[in-house]
Amino acid sequence: TGRWGWITSFLRSSFQSIIDHFLRLRDTHSLVFREQREPLHQSVKGLLIFPFVCVIMGESDNALMMERKNGMKTHFQNQRLLPAAKSVKDFEKLLESSYEYIVMLDCHLAQLPPLMRLAHQHQKKVILHVDLIQGLKNDEYAAEFLCQMVKPAGLISTRTPVVQVAKKRKIIAIQRVFLLDTHALETSYRLLQLSQPDYIEVLPGIIPHVIKEVAEITKIPILAGGLIRTKQELESALEAGAVAITSSNRKLWHVK
Repeated sequence: TGRWGWITSFLRSSFQSIIDHFLRLRDTHSLVFREQREPLHQSVKGLLIFPFVCVIMGESDNALMMERKNGMKTHFQNQRLLPAAKSVKDFEKLLESSYEYIVMLDCHLAQLPPLMRLAHQHQKKVILHVDLIQGLKNDEYAAEFLCQMVKPAGLISTRTPVVQVAKKRKIIAIQRVFLLDTHALETSYRLLQLSQPDYIEVLPGIIPHVIKEVAEITKIPILAGGLIRTKQELESALEAGAVAITSSNRKLWHVK
């Protein structure tokens, strides 16, 4: 009786664990599709690619949380340059580089699954520029889709709702700001107070005194990008207070 009682107790415990696991899976999938059913029709142009996107093997939520925490502490593992790929050819080249963090600029939504699989195979952490993904609207629903299905290391956008979703989903949130004039800068300060991104990408990144001003006023780490063409300009931006440079200029990818 004692032996059978022990076996019965063990089987009951194991069976309950299995049930709990499947219930969690059901709740997770229900949440995903409940949140995304309508937004996907608005954000994704062409649902035929949806099944392919859904099979992307990304990092777990816990891994993403640890990555964001560690990345924020050391600013991209002390990587001073974040190379930005403007094409698939650029992206493939960066997969063979020593850079851990890379930025994906222009791409089509249908290209994301194979590109992200390659990135994971090469142990690269990809930051996606939401505004430049063709076939995907740059809104909060698109950001939810990317965070839950694609699972990048971070998102870049000029739009506050996208940045807020990235923060909520515990991935690196970067807000891009264009320094067109004083009015644009003042407007950006108000938006940044709302979004509170993890990083601000300042464009163009060749105005050292403005980089310093934005860093001092916002107290948020700065990334400098745009029109940086030489090692001297890169160094000037870093000396002004930028924690890293984003660049699609291949010549700068070799600067250490």
